[in-house]
Amino acid sequence: MSCFDSYTQDINLTFWTEDFGQLMEIAQAAEKYIVHNAINVCQFRLRDFFPKHAQELFDFAATYDHPALLATTAELMVYKPLEVVAYKLSADTYKPWSLYSDQVLRACNSVLGAPSSGPGRCKNGNSCQLERNRQIVNQSPGNVFFIKSELQKKL
Repeated sequence: MSCFDSYTQDINLTFWTEDFGQLMEIAQAAEKYIVHNAINVCQFRLRDFFPKHAQELFDFAATYDHPALLATTAELMVYKPLEVVAYKLSADTYKPWSLYSDQVLRACNSVLGAPSSGPGRCKNGNSCQLERNRQIVNQSPGNVFFIKSELQKKL
């Protein structure tokens, strides 16, 4: 057994860690030093930490422009207000993300009983049904899955 064998064994064990913080450090180092194989493995492994670490995964994917990882986080992160996520997204992902967000929120509002346009929309900064719906969705990931099941019933 050479010294390289023990080195590669340590690397392989590190990629399969169950410690999210440690894996994020490895992923950020792989990005910093442009280690393509490590980047790919980290992206694959990071998905295992969804939905528990959805915000961190979104931030990482947006920072390093990983559309596949962004798509993984979209299920929960799409409900965040656009002004919260807009500055984190690259120019290539901003438009598709905002269009998708708009479509999902319209569908949610139809389930939760708020109009997508016309009377009932927010006026003069006052709270309205659309804003209350956004708050309901953001309170818990369980709300997202409830809305998704309600949407599937309507289809």
